[in-house]
Amino acid sequence: MSNLESHRLSNELEDTEQRLHANDEPRLPPELEREVFETAAVRHRSMTSTLMRIARRVHDWMKPLLYDILAFKQPSMQTDTFLQAIASDPTFAARSVRHIFFEAQHDPGLDPLEIGLKVLQQCTGVVRFGTTYTFTGRRVLDALGNLPNLRYLTAELSSLLSWDVPFPESFPQDQQQKE
Repeated sequence: MSNLESHRLSNELEDTEQRLHANDEPRLPPELEREVFETAAVRHRSMTSTLMRIARRVHDWMKPLLYDILAFKQPSMQTDTFLQAIASDPTFAARSVRHIFFEAQHDPGLDPLEIGLKVLQQCTGVVRFGTTYTFTGRRVLDALGNLPNLRYLTAELSSLLSWDVPFPESFPQDQQQKE
């Protein structure tokens, strides 16, 4: 191959590479592109992890949506993965998780109360919390009282509230007097 042919081939490869990279750039305004991806993720939750692989910017947009709604069945790979995620970045869990549901599974080697408390203590942005577990005691009330955005609670209240247990300090005094 002559120097001229080699030079021409090199130029063609550079041109092709530049065209390929030019096509990688977004063609929509970033706000609109983000809205499209977030809408797709919300409507088709099972596709969220696939959408995350498209581009780094999409990954950053999708990650909070991936953990927005958590449904725990313990033991499970999802539970283990999430516990690792909140251990590595506790602020992410506080910012991203909005809805949590724990479904009872009997496993003698697992303490769902401890896992539930750990999750509630880390996910302080929770708006909706539900469980089929029987959560009891002061630690649970303290954890629930430290969720400033909690608006919906689905739990067995008779096991949550014991008449001989005083309200935790995290509950405002005016709520205690109404009771």
